Amino acid sequence: MKFDAKQLAEMSKSVRAFALDMVRRARSGHLGIVLDAADIITIIYANFLRRGQDRFVLSAGHGSALLYATLKMAGYDIGELESFRTIGGLPGHPEYGIDGVMATTGPLGQGVGNAVGMALAAKIQKKDEMVYCLCGDGDLSEGVASESIAFAGRYKLNNLVLLWDDNNITIDGAALTDVDVPARMRAAGWRVISVRGDDFGALDRALRAAATSDAPTFVRCRTVIGRGSSLAGQPAAHGFALSDSELLKLVEGFISPAGERLWRTVAENANAKYVLNQPDVSVADMPTLDCDKDISTRELSGIYLQSMIAAGVRLIGGSADLSHSTNAKTSAHHDITPADFNGNFINYGVREHAMGAIMNGLAASG
Repeated sequence: MKFDAKQLAEMSKSVRAFALDMVRRARSGHLGIVLDAADIITIIYANFLRRGQDRFVLSAGHGSALLYATLKMAGYDIGELESFRTIGGLPGHPEYGIDGVMATTGPLGQGVGNAVGMALAAKIQKKDEMVYCLCGDGDLSEGVASESIAFAGRYKLNNLVLLWDDNNITIDGAALTDVDVPARMRAAGWRVISVRGDDFGALDRALRAAATSDAPTFVRCRTVIGRGSSLAGQPAAHGFALSDSELLKLVEGFISPAGERLWRTVAENANAKYVLNQPDVSVADMPTLDCDKDISTRELSGIYLQSMIAAGVRLIGGSADLSHSTNAKTSAHHDITPADFNGNFINYGVREHAMGAIMNGLAASG
């Protein structure tokens, strides 16, 4: 079932109401992204994300209340929203293992790399899987994101959609004003689409275009941080900066019984659960290796990697331009390329930070 713009607006109001109430109860959290990006996450979960098949990563992990509220409304088993930011409750940043949370995020930029790894894993596993990632100005300022973006463009990961919450604000003021981000993305080999973050029609067209793209898609969503509050458009809107009375008034204004009913239809029709894949390898499966000569650890590592692959252990490896020095690439390795994802070795280039984040995404995909 696809929801129209009027229905999506009511659903988005419900997400805002629940997310803001979480922050209000905890007296801690981040309000700005809840108010400016709820429309973006709503249309993804309501109309595009195929539960049990596609993935969503919130790289801007400080917006966890937005993600938790959406997951709860969509029928994921995440516990009680009232436990937000309490000991033993929902953590202040998303953590892998919570139903529907695909990656632990918070350190900005890491989620972008994780999403790239998940999109790459789907290509390697030949899965029909889209990966959606919501990021902010801070994410795109990070080196790990830049490295990962360049990698995704080179490998033509057309099953990846990166949505930028472009509110032009970071805590210390204006952000990225001296950078032409869309031009940077095009130069990296991405398809770029610009929309207003509250325009459901434009968001729908952008996401449908991404599904048929031959390159990864970057959707610039122009937003106003803290929209609808007394701090709209100001850096202070990023965190918990509104009075109790204003917060309560906002929550009450966003309550939408119609939106809640529509979300229930999403939850009731969700007949697939995404199982977080873990590599099926035990210590007993690992080969043993006897070595009776003095050799360097890097040489021994290469010998053992080759024996693991020969023993049938499913292993994807890679190197940041040091494979010959570290012996990370053996004769049993074959390159994964933009034209052929059948190999088992990734040439990352000199992108160590991206390599770590991308490998985490690969591991999370089994």
